[in-house]
Amino acid sequence: MPVLAGQRVRFDDFELDTRAGELSKHGVKLKLQGHPIEILGMLLERPGDLIRREEIQQRLWPSEAETFVDFEQGLNNSIRRLRQVLGDEAETPRYIETLPRRGYRFVGQVSSDDSREAAEDRAPRLSAREVAVDLQGLGATPSVAVLESSNRRLLWTTLSLFGVVLLGWRPTSTIGPIEPRR
Repeated sequence: MPVLAGQRVRFDDFELDTRAGELSKHGVKLKLQGHPIEILGMLLERPGDLIRREEIQQRLWPSEAETFVDFEQGLNNSIRRLRQVLGDEAETPRYIETLPRRGYRFVGQVSSDDSREAAEDRAPRLSAREVAVDLQGLGATPSVAVLESSNRRLLWTTLSLFGVVLLGWRPTSTIGPIEPRR
């Protein structure tokens, strides 16, 4: 998986960690190793493009270039296993489309770490002043300087704590000691 080396590639509920060579669904690692995961990596390198059977053979079965039967059986078994793990079907493909006697194409929607970070950078964000105005509408008077210097996690932690205080949370120590009955 040279082109994707060191990346995480996502499609639907799946994520392929190319560095570790692991596929997961909803964060749960799936059992997929060897040629099937390597083929998935090849398909995800060029989603939407035809990956020819010869290209797969040269990359994954180079020593068996003359043993056509072993390659065919190995490739078919690998694609079958890959589809099984992905819950995909050859007749109605969601991820892997077969182009008979030619090769395969990944047809699912793909995003990588790089594209995800770029999308997050394009997402609208509230400025610290806009957050302060929203909080003032709730009766709070936060310091804009504090909001501007804090990171997102600190901001959300502070807002969460503020919400707990608004709900009337009281520590149990204000109730007083409980005396045993006699």
